[in-house]
Amino acid sequence: MNEEDSDSRVGMGPHPALPDPAICRAKIIVQPDLVDCLVAEPERCPYAMNYGGSYFCNNPEKLDIVTTTKAAKNN
Repeated sequence: MNEEDSDSRVGMGPHPALPDPAICRAKIIVQPDLVDCLVAEPERCPYAMNYGGSYFCNNPEKLDIVTTTKAAKNN
């Protein structure tokens, strides 16, 4: 197995670096302080905080990420 194969998901290509505005998704749990990270493999993101098996977003732009997530659901 080469290095690229070990660092990619099936059909997804290499993992993009996180945080990546193109793939970051989140939803508000408690406005505006507690935001749930919805990204696959959130442990790769330096802004993801693991607590009780859930990952929360601490990105300074987390509310913009929530807005992007809502807009993507509406399309």
